[in-house]
Amino acid sequence: MAVYGLTGGIASGKSCVSRRLAELGAIIIDADKISHEIMRFDRGAVSAVRKAFGNGVITPHGDIDRRALGALVFADKSKLELLNSIMHPLITDAVLSELAKAKKSGAIVIVDAPLLIQTGLDKHTDGVIVVYADVENRVKRIIKRDNISDARARERIASQESDDFLLSHASFAIENNGSLDELIKKTDGLYALLMEKAVNNDE
Repeated sequence: MAVYGLTGGIASGKSCVSRRLAELGAIIIDADKISHEIMRFDRGAVSAVRKAFGNGVITPHGDIDRRALGALVFADKSKLELLNSIMHPLITDAVLSELAKAKKSGAIVIVDAPLLIQTGLDKHTDGVIVVYADVENRVKRIIKRDNISDARARERIASQESDDFLLSHASFAIENNGSLDELIKKTDGLYALLMEKAVNNDE
């Protein structure tokens, strides 16, 4: 069994790589999914977010309005850092709990986390996979996916660490400036390599 972190900036193609790795047999621990569940079901997190950002980011049902919250924090780095200070400890604890369970499976485990390195989750892995793409390609993907302006798309990219930062921590890198078929082929090749390494380490 081996554990690898998977990370990449917004619209890099990380989610496509994660889905393909799952299809190939890897166990995926999705930090974004865990974050969404915490925002929905952890009333302590909801209360902390309400206190930090006000009722404008809370729905009439008392849940966190992720769209409103995202628009707020992506436009202000200090607010993004405040949100991260609330959410990161909760997400990290949940990820490590899932990781402890997954380690018993004997499969390759992937910790899929946009902030893998920034939160220190990479220290719990055997290596880091970074998916990256040119900024212009990412801007086009964000505009098409989220139906937002060019300026808003660039704002979201600028709110994150650069690809150069992520790649400086990479054990493996997947460049995604081509087609989906090309990305899948690269992911298949990486999975084969990870499986080979796992078998050799077990011998």
